[in-house]
Amino acid sequence: MKNLRNFFVSLLLLCTTVATAQEFEVDSIYYNITDEANKTVEVIKYKEKKNTGSVVIPESVTYNDATYSVTRIGDKAFSSCFFTSITIPNSVTSIGNDAFEGCRHLTSVTIGNSVTSIGLYAFNDCDQLTSVELGNSVTSIGAHAFNDCDQLISVTIEGGVTSIGDYAFEYCGSLTIYCKVKSKPSGWSSY
Repeated sequence: MKNLRNFFVSLLLLCTTVATAQEFEVDSIYYNITDEANKTVEVIKYKEKKNTGSVVIPESVTYNDATYSVTRIGDKAFSSCFFTSITIPNSVTSIGNDAFEGCRHLTSVTIGNSVTSIGLYAFNDCDQLTSVELGNSVTSIGAHAFNDCDQLISVTIEGGVTSIGDYAFEYCGSLTIYCKVKSKPSGWSSY
């Protein structure tokens, strides 16, 4: 009987947690509130999959008379989109796994100065991407992050990177990596 009661309490807690997650849409971008007290959200989905222009993620969005800071690009948020450029604001601190995977028309990425981590396969198979500049705040680049970016010829890595995942830049054509770090990041032997 005690196990059955624990099961129902756990189920109730799970349902309450799911029910409190709140998603909303502003200008074709869907957000999830990650911290109501601190007013932060993450990007979880982009509605216009056929957009061929530029996308600028705002630093903040307003929903129900409250302003939220955009702090994360969620896993698979923009995967397989058709836009040509993306600007990630300074408010964003992390880019999730597969966030831009398969964005085959993406040619340029502007990554804000606050991004500290780039997830696994984040820009995998973005075969029109030609150059990436990572600021001082980036400390980790996930495995396969820029894998299969056929046209990627230039990457600038600033001094903050301490970890580069396996095959982060595999199959990138004639890639030149400009590394401004003081010591070789872990995982560097994969290149």
